[in-house]
Amino acid sequence: MRSGHGKRNSVATSDGRMFHAPGFSAGEQGRFVALQRRLSRQQKGSANRDRTKAKLGRLRLRLADRRGDWIEQTTTALADAYSAAAAVEDLPIRNMTRRAKPKPDPDNAGVFLPSGGRAKSGLNRAILASCWGKFAQRLDHKMSVTEVPAAHTSQECSKCGHICPENRESQAVFRCQGCGFEHHADINAAINIRDRGFNFEYQPGAFWGIGCVSHASVPHQPSR
Repeated sequence: MRSGHGKRNSVATSDGRMFHAPGFSAGEQGRFVALQRRLSRQQKGSANRDRTKAKLGRLRLRLADRRGDWIEQTTTALADAYSAAAAVEDLPIRNMTRRAKPKPDPDNAGVFLPSGGRAKSGLNRAILASCWGKFAQRLDHKMSVTEVPAAHTSQECSKCGHICPENRESQAVFRCQGCGFEHHADINAAINIRDRGFNFEYQPGAFWGIGCVSHASVPHQPSR
């Protein structure tokens, strides 16, 4: 399986299934943003500020409960469907969500260059919103899980093995610059994770088993 890092897909499997972690509804998102803006204008230590913080806390708790339910339901469904084993991407979540470091301007003391901090903050929120750490933990509680290195899983062609950044045209499109193979980018990465986890040798057209946007698993084999 492969994690979608909180972007469009939270989890994808090597046989093409996609799962999306829930977020706020449009109404809840609007209310959350409005409350954050109100909080920024309120005086620290005031009763009004405390009430606003309590409202924000209730919204966060509602979202956490919603995502917790989704994790339980989705991991149970995957364990039931692919009970033999699963391979998952070993993502260093703590390292991935560190703040961008300030970049001092060497020509101007006390001045800093753009560090991409705003974009990094958005990516951090997306990674955390994907619930990947908790998802992988709960999946491991319910079935046999093998972790595989995450390096180049999104850049490697699952058909010919060619690796280059240009293979990943966009979040959704994978087009191999070596052999021309095209697939959904998350599913291609999930297949790579599956194959690494179970040491599959490449067989043209034999894409069986599961890989997720960050996990890969082998379907339960019926008894003979």
